[in-house]
Amino acid sequence: MDKKRVTSHDVAKLAGVSRSVVSAVLNGTPGIGVSGETRENVLAAIRELNYHVDAQARSMKTGRTMSLAAFGDTRHPLFMRLLEGMQRECEAHGYHILLCSPGHRPDGEARSELVDLYHQRKIDGIVTLDNTSYRDEAWAAKVSEAGVPYVSVEGYAETEGVCSVLADYKGSVELALDYLLRPGTPQLQTPLYAEVYHGSIRSWAERTRRDAYIRWCSERGMNPFSSAFPSGKGGWTGRNGS
Repeated sequence: MDKKRVTSHDVAKLAGVSRSVVSAVLNGTPGIGVSGETRENVLAAIRELNYHVDAQARSMKTGRTMSLAAFGDTRHPLFMRLLEGMQRECEAHGYHILLCSPGHRPDGEARSELVDLYHQRKIDGIVTLDNTSYRDEAWAAKVSEAGVPYVSVEGYAETEGVCSVLADYKGSVELALDYLLRPGTPQLQTPLYAEVYHGSIRSWAERTRRDAYIRWCSERGMNPFSSAFPSGKGGWTGRNGS
């Protein structure tokens, strides 16, 4: 005979409170004050009865799955850092992470599956790690049409209507240059800026870094000097000024 499933009613009865109080303890429901003693009684009852929240029932009631999709190349070191940060925040807010990777599939096909997961009510939102020049208008339109909460990390830097989290490339360049010429170190001539970029078009990140270098030098009366290293091409090109 199957063991009877423990419900929130059983927890409330053992703790001597109402089911709304049990719900408030589990969900942090606003507007329902719960004393510390009452909270401990509810938690003790949960432990004693080995009660577990019915995730499917909660999803039907709240309309939330309490899961977010994290999409990106798992071999990318920044993706691991992204997951660490997401994990901390998700744990603090009762969310779980669904790890997704394009693998050997085309990027567009893999991303479309994320929207399908949202329509199937398996996730509440999508976070993608993109390269600094990523801007797929079709993908942005698709998530907008679906109404899925979406955040791009590093992509869509210059696109209106897409939430994008960007690294502080300007600040990182200034910090590095300040360190090179910090007090107590041999004072060098103008630091050389080595610019490495992919393809023929520099992304916003590459432009931001170079502009920060030029501005830093100008503020100190130095003549900036940079060397360009286009990816896939031999040699380098040096040039003075901007």
